[in-house]
Amino acid sequence: MQTKIMDNITNPTVTTLSSNDTPLQHEVIVTVKDQLLLLHNELAEQKKKDDEFQKIVTDRLEEQRELIIHQEEMLKNLSQQLEESKKSFWKKLFSK
Repeated sequence: MQTKIMDNITNPTVTTLSSNDTPLQHEVIVTVKDQLLLLHNELAEQKKKDDEFQKIVTDRLEEQRELIIHQEEMLKNLSQQLEESKKSFWKKLFSK
């Protein structure tokens, strides 16, 4: 359906109307209005999907950020433990 709308937009059919064609003019106006409404609804739906996708991406980035912070804290703790164990080793070695 979207292809049909895009075809109508990019390759419109142009018809010249006389003043005697008022019912036809009305029909054309209604058709154009319906197509614009359909396009508007499709754009609104696409925006909704884009917003949902953006929220998912933002949430996942926040999760990754929190995970990185947690891993940095763990590395810091491990580094401190390693330093303490080195100090303990040297203390034990020279305390005898």
